[in-house]
Amino acid sequence: MVLVDGRSPTVTDLTCQIIFNQARKLLYSAITTGHAERLGIDTGFLTAIPFGGAGLKQRSRNLRCAGWVSVGGCQ
Repeated sequence: MVLVDGRSPTVTDLTCQIIFNQARKLLYSAITTGHAERLGIDTGFLTAIPFGGAGLKQRSRNLRCAGWVSVGGCQ
């Protein structure tokens, strides 16, 4: 795959994490709904996809907890 300007796309740790975790979620869904069995796909193959890693911790959207407001404390 090549970008419009001819460069190769950048693959980051986050993009790998998202791809692998979403692929695992999709394949797990195929197992639990019975689609994998109907298609003849071995569940050992489906469960062999590696875990992409834990999700990134998101910053607090609470302005007081983020330090933007000096009055009061975070509960």
